[in-house]
Amino acid sequence: MVKAMRAGTRIAFTPFRLDPQESCLWRRNKRIPLSATDTAILAYLVSRAGRLVTRDELLAALWPDVAVTPGVVKVRVRRLRRTLGDRAARPRFIETVHGRGYRFIARISEPSSVPSDLPVRSAGRDSAGHPGGPHAASVDGDTLRHLCRAARNAIRRRAPHEAIAIAHRALPLLSSLTDAGERAAAEQELRITLGRLELVRRACNAPEVAANYARLRALCDERPEDPSVLPGLVSLARFELHRAEIRTAQELAARVHQLAEQGRHRDLAGAHTLLGAVEFNAGRLASADAHLARALSLYDAEQSHALGTAYGENVEVPLQGYRAVVLWYRGFPQRALQASRTALATARALGLPAPMAFALGMAAWLHRLRGEADVAGAFATELGAVASDAGFPFWLAQATFERGWAVAARGDTDEGRALMQDGLDRYRATGARLYEVGDHVALLDVVAGASAEHGAAIDELITSVARTGQLHDESALHRLRAEWLLRRGDDEAATASFERAIAVAAAQGAKPLERRARAGLHRIRPHRLVRGQR
Repeated sequence: MVKAMRAGTRIAFTPFRLDPQESCLWRRNKRIPLSATDTAILAYLVSRAGRLVTRDELLAALWPDVAVTPGVVKVRVRRLRRTLGDRAARPRFIETVHGRGYRFIARISEPSSVPSDLPVRSAGRDSAGHPGGPHAASVDGDTLRHLCRAARNAIRRRAPHEAIAIAHRALPLLSSLTDAGERAAAEQELRITLGRLELVRRACNAPEVAANYARLRALCDERPEDPSVLPGLVSLARFELHRAEIRTAQELAARVHQLAEQGRHRDLAGAHTLLGAVEFNAGRLASADAHLARALSLYDAEQSHALGTAYGENVEVPLQGYRAVVLWYRGFPQRALQASRTALATARALGLPAPMAFALGMAAWLHRLRGEADVAGAFATELGAVASDAGFPFWLAQATFERGWAVAARGDTDEGRALMQDGLDRYRATGARLYEVGDHVALLDVVAGASAEHGAAIDELITSVARTGQLHDESALHRLRAEWLLRRGDDEAATASFERAIAVAAAQGAKPLERRARAGLHRIRPHRLVRGQR
C-alpha cells in the first residue's frame, strides 16, 4: 500500500540522495531511475539504518498480501548493489547478514529527513490496496518472471520441493502479464513444472493435482498444432498412464509423436519411449517393442543429460526399464535382464531420485516375473529407501508390495501376503492405478482360493481392464479365473477360460503367459481322469 510522504522529502547518504516519491536516486545532478519495488526495498532498509532487517520482515512489509519467495528479495538487493556500485564482499551500503537478512550500514547525512515509521510501497497494490495500481502490472510481472526462473533454478539445484512451492506462489500472479501469449506460456511452464514434480510426490487423486492437469489440458487444447505444447502433452500423457487410463494416454501420446515428427527431432526419442510405455500397457507388445527400439536408435545421451538437469528426469532410464518388461513378456528373458541392468546403471550414474526409483521399481518387477525372490527383495528394499528419502508415496507403496512378494516366495506366505496387501492398499490410496492389475495378479497367485469372493475379484479385474484398455495382463487374469474354476470343480468352464487365456496371449505375443496358460490346460485331463476313477 502506498502512503504519501511529505513533499520534497529526500534521504541522503553520500554520494546519493534517495527520492522515494519519484522512485529514483540522485548522484549530484544525475538522476538514476529505480523500479517501484527497488525503491521500496531501499527506502525500508535506509529507514532502519544500522538495524538488521530479516528477509521475512521485508517480505511481510513489501508483499503483505502476495506469496513470494525470499529469492525475490535476494535478486532485488543484488540489483540495488549494482546501482549503488556496492559489493557484497566489501559492502559500503547494504551488508548481508548470512542466513538472516540485510543491514544498511552507510551514514545517513540527513537523519531528520528519515521518519522512523517511513511508509513503503507494497509491491503490486494500488493506493487502496487493490491489485492493478499504477505499478502493479510491471512489479508483479517482474516478480512472476523471476519466480519462473527461480523454479527452473531450483530444479537444476535438485530442490524439487522448493520448485513446487515457487510455482504455486507464481500462479496467482499470472494476471499481471498483459501479453496473452506470454501469460499462456508462463502458465504452461508453471503447470508442467507442478505436473512433472508432483506426479511422483503427491496423490494422483488430490483435488489440486487433478485441477492442475485439467487446466494444463485446456491450455494444450487451445493450441493443438503448436509445437510449444508438446511438453504439456507429455506431462498429461504420463498422468493418464499413471492412472491407468490407457486409451486417454494413447490419444495424448499420439499427439506428442505427431508434433515431434513435425519438426522437433530431439523430442522423437522421448515420444517413442512414451508410445512404447502406452502400447505395452495396452497389450500391443510388438508395437511397444518397435517404438522402444526406434527410441533407442534416436537416443541422444547429451540431450537426455540436459533433460535430467532441467527436470530431474531422463530418457534412457524409462526407455530401458520398459524394454526390460516388454522383452520378458515377449519371451526374451536374457535381453530383458540386460536392458534392466542398463537402466539401473544409467540411473546410478545420474544420481537423481526419480530415475533411480523408476529403475529399481522396474527391476523388482522384472525379477518377480522371473521368480527370483532374493534379487527382487533386494531391489525392493533399496527402492523403499530411495522412495522414503525422496518422498515418493506410490514407489514406497510398491516397494512394500514387492518385498511382500519376495517374503511369500521364500515360504512365509502369511507375512508375505499381509505385506503385499498393505502395499497394494497404500498404492491405491495414492490414486495411482498403473501397477494395480499386475500387483493383483501376483497377489492372487500367492493367495489361491476357491471362494466366491476370490472369483468376484478376478471378474472385477477383467471388467476393469476392458474399460481402461490396460490389457497386458489380460491373459493372466483369464488364467487365474480358469484356475479358480478348476478348484471349484467346473472343468468345462475352466477349459474355456484357459483357452481364452491362450488366445489372448498368442495374439499379444506374450509367450511366457501363453506357456503358463497351456500348462494349466494340460493339467485338466489328468484332473478329469482322477475324478472319473473316483
